[in-house]
This record gives sequence, structure tokens and C-alpha cells, in this order.
Amino acid sequence: MIRRARDRAPNPSNASNQQIANYYRDCEDEFFKVCDEELERVNFFFDEKLAEARRKYATLMIQMTSHHQPRDRESGTSIYPSMHDVPHSRGDLKRLRLASSEFYLSLIILQNYQSLNLTGFRKICKKYDKHLKSIAGNKWFQTYALNAPFTEDYELRRLIVGMEDLYTQHLANGDRSKAMQQLRVPPLGHKTPSTIIFCAGLFLGLFIVSSIICVISCILGRVLLAPFFYVRFSDFWLADQLISLVYCLVDHYQLGRFYVRYYSKREDAFDFEPDYVVAVIRCLPAWFRMAQSLRRYWEDDKKEVHLQE
Repeated sequence: MIRRARDRAPNPSNASNQQIANYYRDCEDEFFKVCDEELERVNFFFDEKLAEARRKYATLMIQMTSHHQPRDRESGTSIYPSMHDVPHSRGDLKRLRLASSEFYLSLIILQNYQSLNLTGFRKICKKYDKHLKSIAGNKWFQTYALNAPFTEDYELRRLIVGMEDLYTQHLANGDRSKAMQQLRVPPLGHKTPSTIIFCAGLFLGLFIVSSIICVISCILGRVLLAPFFYVRFSDFWLADQLISLVYCLVDHYQLGRFYVRYYSKREDAFDFEPDYVVAVIRCLPAWFRMAQSLRRYWEDDKKEVHLQE
């Protein structure tokens, strides 16, 4: 909007001073109308989240204070009947800590929202004054933005400090350093270490490869026991691939046989003549495919199709 207003400004050589003044006044009205709308939207969102934070804070304060309230020794129940639904088990205490941490994080995010929007209004007003040679942007910022409800941080800071005190007193046994460590929030600009990224990528790759191997192993098991299982498309596909890889399988076998004989210092280490294992390797893929066809011939009514296979 600011750039468009600057680019479309009338040329002083072709327009009168009154026309130029009217143009910039219209641009100013349009710009500050948008700023007012955005300011109202930010204020509404901030007030809504602040009211929600007050309600959550009151609820957590009741739960934390009642967690340490005295209990009747004989019955084991609270001496305050109105607080009968507060958590006392270890699981409830864990959930209370988790809820407190999440609430504290929401307060920090709301505080960041407050500062980022104030910085945004300041920069846009400064940019407006710079490009349009005006001081109206700074005046609007001083008059409206700095006095807006979302810039008042007293209530928000009170909730943050109160949450820290509550957590320290009721969930950290009075140890404030421990409480702040558990409530610690990483900064928004915090960069993840490269070692963590590398390890995450490495383990993700291993997981994907392992998953593929597991899937292929399951299918391969069905191929090896083809006559005893229902034949699916994936079984047919893998059996066809094995037929195509017969020569490759034979080469791998001969390579492994060579290294075994070589390190065993046998005289026939360099003998690459086929043996009975090569014959078995060459026959197995064809047998798997034939067993699949026999199984489908047995189960299917259309016998001639499987005879052609």
C-alpha cells in the first residue's frame, strides 16, 4: 500500500498543490483506516487470550493449593468437601505439571505476540513516514498504538510471575531454580543443533529402509511358501523380479564362494565353474512362479488362464 501510494503520486509539474495535498490526504486516510482495523483485531485477540489465561490461572491455582491441603487421617479424604475433585495421585500430579507447563508456554507466546505486534506497528508507521515524507505515522503510533490495550503488560507479567511462584511452591518443593528449569521455554530464534538434525535424519532413513525390508521380507516369505498361501499381486510381482535377477543371484553366490575359498586357501579358489548350488539358484525362482500358478489354478475357476502362465 505504501509503495503503491508513492508510485502513483501525481507529478508536481502536472498537478496543482491542492491536487497533491488531496491525494496524500486520501492515502493517509486509507492507510490509517487499515491500521485502525488491524489494531482493533490485535486488541480483540489479545483481550480474548488474556481473559482465557485468567480463567486457566484461577483453575490451576485452585488445583495446586488444594493438592497440598490437609486430609482427614481416618477417612483419607479432604477436610474441605468442596475440593473433593482435586488431583492427589501421582498420575494427576504429572498431568498437573504438564498443564502448568503448557499454560506457562501459552503466556510466553502471548507476551511474544504482544511485543511482535508493537514492533510491527512501529516499523510500518516509520516506513510510512519515510516513503511519504510525513510525520503522521509517528503521531498515530504515539497516540493509538502505544496506548492500545494489548501494549499493557502489567496483567500478563502478573500472571507469568504468579505461575512461576505457584509452580515453585506447590510442584517444585520451593526450589525456584528447579521450577524455572521445568518451565523453561526455548527462545523463538533458537536453532536446532546440526548433530540433532543429522541423527534425526539418520534414524529416519534407517527406519524407512528397515520398514521396506520388513515389507519385502513378509512378501518374500509368502513367495518361498507359495503353495501354502493365497497368492496376491505383490507375490506375483516379487516372484517375477526374482526370475529377472537369476543371473545376479548366481554372480553374488559365486563371488561369496570365491572369498570363502580364497581365505580358506583352497586350490580351487579361482575355479568359477557352476556347481549344484548354481543349478538350485537358477531353478528356485522358476519353481516359485510355478507354485504360485499351481495355487491359483487350484483356487480359481478359470483354469485355462493359469495353464497359459
